[in-house]
Amino acid sequence: MASFDIDSFASNVSKQGVLIPNRYVLEIVSPPAGVAEVDAIRQLAFRVNTVELPGKSLSTTEVKYYGPFRKSPYAMTYEDLNFTVMLSDDARERNFF
Repeated sequence: MASFDIDSFASNVSKQGVLIPNRYVLEIVSPPAGVAEVDAIRQLAFRVNTVELPGKSLSTTEVKYYGPFRKSPYAMTYEDLNFTVMLSDDARERNFF
């Protein structure tokens, strides 16, 4: 096993980069709308302050085929998406939702 080499590590990071966790755009899709509403949706993306990406987990139930009970997955469970929007002076973002 090779020892850690800081120069190799730095070279690898400079070539491949690293994931930047705060470089996302929240795109809100709504039913077909007029031009004014499409523009409002585009501007809303710039007012999103924070976003918590939702997690997911498996819902399980105990089953017994042979031997002891085992947990068997039956569905995927998704958590809520949470985000914070900075409101404009007329609170049009609140009216949108």
